Amino acid sequence: MGEPLPATFDPRAIGFLEARLWHAYYARHWPRVALLTDRLVRGQVGLAPESAIKAVRHAARAAVAWAPAKNDPDKTRRELRAFYRIIAEAQGASFDSDAVGDAECDYWAIHREIVGQTDRVPLIASLARIPALLYGVPAAKFIGSATERELAVLLVDLITSGQQASTAGAWNEITGALVRSYELLRAEIAESRAADV
Repeated sequence: MGEPLPATFDPRAIGFLEARLWHAYYARHWPRVALLTDRLVRGQVGLAPESAIKAVRHAARAAVAWAPAKNDPDKTRRELRAFYRIIAEAQGASFDSDAVGDAECDYWAIHREIVGQTDRVPLIASLARIPALLYGVPAAKFIGSATERELAVLLVDLITSGQQASTAGAWNEITGALVRSYELLRAEIAESRAADV
């Protein structure tokens, strides 16, 4: 390992797939969660089929462990670490897979804790920390993309709390926020890496 993770994802494709993945997760439709995760890691992360299967297995286990109200944070964290370890190894990337897995798990925990609260700063900070660890860029550079992603999370929370119907329009709005987040993320990575040259 030694190379930074490349930012080769397509913001529209990944935003569309992730919105569908969230929809499947909240519906507890685990086969669809696995299918969409497979599409993400193959198409947007570039994993080969064998690595993708292993990564999907860990991601699905993490989701299933986290979903219940009485969940299993320790198992969730182990599975997320394993998921990112596969990505790092397959990409020959230099990021710390345990640290990224922990950051992802922390984001899930913070999200669950602050549902319905007005102070969303801790959630935005946790969302900025994940790409910072993945791409080797200071978290402060990712506040724009993290803020847009937090909007997508908030829109999902409105659905899951019953304040918003789970309509096609609502999910299109979530998709739009995720696409904008990934567009900003790609630009933020490029800008930071260009400044380092």
